[in-house]
Amino acid sequence: MADGPAGTSPARRRTHAELRAVLSQWDKEMAPLTSAQQNSCMILTANADARPIPDFGERPAAAIAATPSRDESTLDVSGRLVVGDSIETSQQFFQWFGTIEEQMEQEQESSFRQYNELLTKYSQLCADVLKEIENAKTALGSIETLYKSASSKTNALHNGCEQLVREQSDLVAFNESISTRLGYFVELTTLSQKMNSPTLSVLNDQFIPMLGRIDECISHVSANPEYKEAALYLARFRQCQNKAMALVKIHVVNTLRAATQHVVTQVQSTGDAADASFTLFYGKFRMHAPRIKMLMQEIEKRAKTNDDFSTLLSDCYECYYEQRRALLHGMVTKTVEDLCTEHGNNLPALVRAGCAYIARMCANEYQLYQHFFYTVDSGLDFFLEGLANVLYDACRPLFIHNVTTIDALVELCSVLRVEAVDSTGPEMAAFAAVAEQMLQDVQQRLCYLTQNYVESSIAGFVPSAADLDYPNKLKKGNNGSQNNAAEIGAGNEDAASTPADVINPGWYPTVTRSLLLLSKLYRSVDRQAFQDLSLEIVQACLSSLDAAHASLVAKKDKQHGRLFMILHLIVIREQLAPFDDIEFSRVERYLDIVGFLSSLKGATADLYEHRTTILSDATTTLFNFLQRTTPQVLETTKDTAVDLEKTLKQYCLDFINEASRAAAANLNSFNVMVDALPEASRAQLSTHPSAVPAKVRELVLTATTALQKEVATIPILASQYLDKKTVNVLVGKIQAHALSAFKRFHDIVSANYSEADLAMINLPTFEAVHELMTTPPKAEPVRQLEPEHAPQELMPQPPAIAPAATASDTPVLETTPTVAEVTEVVSFEVESESVELT
Repeated sequence: MADGPAGTSPARRRTHAELRAVLSQWDKEMAPLTSAQQNSCMILTANADARPIPDFGERPAAAIAATPSRDESTLDVSGRLVVGDSIETSQQFFQWFGTIEEQMEQEQESSFRQYNELLTKYSQLCADVLKEIENAKTALGSIETLYKSASSKTNALHNGCEQLVREQSDLVAFNESISTRLGYFVELTTLSQKMNSPTLSVLNDQFIPMLGRIDECISHVSANPEYKEAALYLARFRQCQNKAMALVKIHVVNTLRAATQHVVTQVQSTGDAADASFTLFYGKFRMHAPRIKMLMQEIEKRAKTNDDFSTLLSDCYECYYEQRRALLHGMVTKTVEDLCTEHGNNLPALVRAGCAYIARMCANEYQLYQHFFYTVDSGLDFFLEGLANVLYDACRPLFIHNVTTIDALVELCSVLRVEAVDSTGPEMAAFAAVAEQMLQDVQQRLCYLTQNYVESSIAGFVPSAADLDYPNKLKKGNNGSQNNAAEIGAGNEDAASTPADVINPGWYPTVTRSLLLLSKLYRSVDRQAFQDLSLEIVQACLSSLDAAHASLVAKKDKQHGRLFMILHLIVIREQLAPFDDIEFSRVERYLDIVGFLSSLKGATADLYEHRTTILSDATTTLFNFLQRTTPQVLETTKDTAVDLEKTLKQYCLDFINEASRAAAANLNSFNVMVDALPEASRAQLSTHPSAVPAKVRELVLTATTALQKEVATIPILASQYLDKKTVNVLVGKIQAHALSAFKRFHDIVSANYSEADLAMINLPTFEAVHELMTTPPKAEPVRQLEPEHAPQELMPQPPAIAPAATASDTPVLETTPTVAEVTEVVSFEVESESVELT
């Protein structure tokens, strides 16, 4: 037993020493560590040394009591020394020492052993936990399998429920669809009962919804003709609809007739329809209008797509027009007759009052119509035209038989245009159409009287001695212009002379009449009619001036006739200038008879030459013959303004040439004679029998006398007709012509005569001749006209021509401007020179 402890400790120590040696050898030789690994080991060792020993809690008191004390030594059963025994031998000492050492080792390793046991316990516990986890996972897998099974069964149940719900919804919708479609058919019984009810009224609040329900049923049945007995139900629904429409028509007709009868009764009690008040004719109808308009609104909406409702609406329209026509026609006729009696022969006043009355009546009827209906029917215009035609029928005979003056027709045109034709608004459309017809009748009558007046008083004017007393007529001044203008008319006996003599005594009567007539027609007829009439008037006026010119030439001389024409052509030109929107031209078409005869002659000759081939190709030959012999329609444009300008230029040119020839006749004869001589004879001109100095001296005296007489007296003559500026233009050209002839004569004499001959001839200078031409001969001078005697500008504006006796709004004749104020320049070519006449 002594060897046991001694033998155990050295062996264990050797084992530890060997272990350390092996570990040291392993660390140094077999598997050396790097510096980084050694650092890690050092860190782990430091951490392990610093780690506290696990605290396993306090030991139980029983365990502590059972532990033997160090002072007690006993021997166990094996004979080893137990603590507490006395050591007697060395073996006991070694045994005791081994025991102590072993106890020390155990005490040193006890905490580790306890920690190892604890870890072992924890490991066993973890193993148990893992086992429980595996059991739990197995249980969870089983639960998941059961859940999936339950979930699939639940989804199947849910899908089944949803399918049932869908089927239920489909069945409900199908049931509702059947009920809805069946409801249209079931509604027939209810609608039939309501329509057959004796208490049913169109004024009931349920009538319009019932009418809409009938329309819905008819639309549904019509859209589904495949339904059983659809045609039968459709016919019965239409019967209900027809009965409803019949009720509406009966109500509207009875209401309108009752209102009409009430008004008629009231009018008969008063005894005078014309004096009936506005309330009487419109109040009773307006009282029933809201209820009827409510029904008409429904009818008008359905009339666009339903022919039956369209027919019903037309019947209501006709009933309304019939009742209003029966009520108003007599009153309107009586009122128009009273207006005719009141105004008598004053037709413009009658038309003005009648138009105002009819316009007011149309406006009232249009407003009343809008109280009954929403849409405007075309029959309304026809109804209003019927009322307006009462005035037209009353006035038209008066236009034709009672109006014989142009002024009265002009005033009528103005009244109709202002009062009716130019009226705006939908309520005035019907009346404006009737007024337009009245205006056309008046314009037609005006054109007829105008043509008669032009033919009788302008083209057929026969001048008296006083009418052709020019220039004395221009010297009378404006004494006669203080009188009032007389009315122009075909039925006025003084119409041919009075207006022209009163308006402007200096002008030829036909000129003033033409201009006055144009002024009156300008705003009275349409553009095309005025253009045609203006051409006739101007042409007739020019024809009358040509006749007056011929008479004046026969009475006095050509120069007076030319000045007469220049004066009046300038007046006409300037008075037509404001009518810039009117074309004084006309396209005339005529058959070219000359060309036709020529073509016929040539075609006949060709036909005769080819007579042998006629039968072989008759169709082509006949076609060629007809094509060549077809008459051609030619067109020519006749521009009165251009012709007037050419005529004026020609008269000015003739006046200048005639005066120039008269002033320089002797000089021109001598110049022509010299120009006809050969060159050799011109060198000895002074020895020519007709050109000796003595005869040339005599020619100079005669020529200067003629120049002074003719050229110097021309301004005096021309100023009796024309203004100063126009005279200066004409006289300047005449003087230029005379000086041109004298210059030629002066050059010939200066070049072909000696100084002695020139001294004998006593040839004057140009300055002397010019002064001589501007100095009139010593005689009784003719008094020049004052500015007011100059030609007057009638129309600075188109309507301003002359005053009318009966129409306050007729344009007034202006007499203050003169021809000198004309700004246009007329150029004349006189022997390669330009003459400008302002």
